[in-house]
Amino acid sequence: MKQTLYTHYLKAIIQEAIGNSEGTTEAIANYLSQKKKPGLLHKAEEKEAFSRVQKVFTTSADRPLWFVLSCLGLKPDDFEGI
Repeated sequence: MKQTLYTHYLKAIIQEAIGNSEGTTEAIANYLSQKKKPGLLHKAEEKEAFSRVQKVFTTSADRPLWFVLSCLGLKPDDFEGI
């Protein structure tokens, strides 16, 4: 698995979730839980990134957003609208 592609998908999924929710950790977790998983034609990196983001946000919905992003190896500075 390519790490750069995986990180790209992590950021893209989280940016989409922030844009389509209120921007709180709980709202992002709710959005991700309702979103459909990537299908057969999607890359392995995208599937893994989606599963990881969904799991981390769901299990950490009561934590601050900066904490959840740090669990994924990201910083709040990587995203617009936070």
